[in-house]
Amino acid sequence: MVRRRRARAGRPHLPNDAKLAAEHRMVIIVPVYEETETGVYYNTAAVFDADGSYLGKYHKTHIPQVAGFWEKFFFKPGQSNWPVFDTAYGKIGVYICYDRHFPEGWRALALNGAEVIFNPSATVAGLSQYLWELEQPASAAANGCFIAAINRVGTEAPWNIGNFYGSSYIVNPRGKIEAQASDTDDELLVHEIDLDMVREVRNNWQFFRDRRPKLTPASPTASSPVNKSGCSKIAGANNELINQGRHRRHPREYLPRRRAVCGR
Repeated sequence: MVRRRRARAGRPHLPNDAKLAAEHRMVIIVPVYEETETGVYYNTAAVFDADGSYLGKYHKTHIPQVAGFWEKFFFKPGQSNWPVFDTAYGKIGVYICYDRHFPEGWRALALNGAEVIFNPSATVAGLSQYLWELEQPASAAANGCFIAAINRVGTEAPWNIGNFYGSSYIVNPRGKIEAQASDTDDELLVHEIDLDMVREVRNNWQFFRDRRPKLTPASPTASSPVNKSGCSKIAGANNELINQGRHRRHPREYLPRRRAVCGR
């Protein structure tokens, strides 16, 4: 089911979802078909905090044009600047469906502070199923974060483009799947995660410290402007963590232990 929502004051009008978030003390991510102005549509995910407050939204960045998924006809590509939402349970990012095939977005969200990245999807068996348990675990390990990979089950009449293979799962920063749902049945996946693992894995591996962004061609974007050296400023800011070969401790390392629950 696709929910179409007209934006009001720059945000989707979703009063029922805000109410549910507050009632159940849950952070809710709501994918919708959003009309921001007449004739302009985005594949949008709105984020509500556990008190029902609206935190913001993410527009799908990469729009596919393949058999059964002619999305360029419907959606405008997003320019959401990789937002990270500071929720009651941790810092989260959103990366929608086809976005998952592009590693740059996972990295940008992690660099912006995401501890858990949610990837709501609707994808069928065939073209991409073999990548389902490959890309997200690899991205979780490469970026030291949890990823909640979410997919639906069943079929969609009248198009019947194939079976949606479900298999939603939560993968930890080491790339290990900790919990997984059915590939055929509608299920609610509830699993407790330890956010301290994010800090532990990043401190052990130091992938962000050892990056060499100046050697990688940078693409000029609103979220990652390029300076005269050709290095993106987001990467340059990350290099400030390196001081005479030593990694400065991030302020979050002094925070108390926290736990969070993710669900599908």
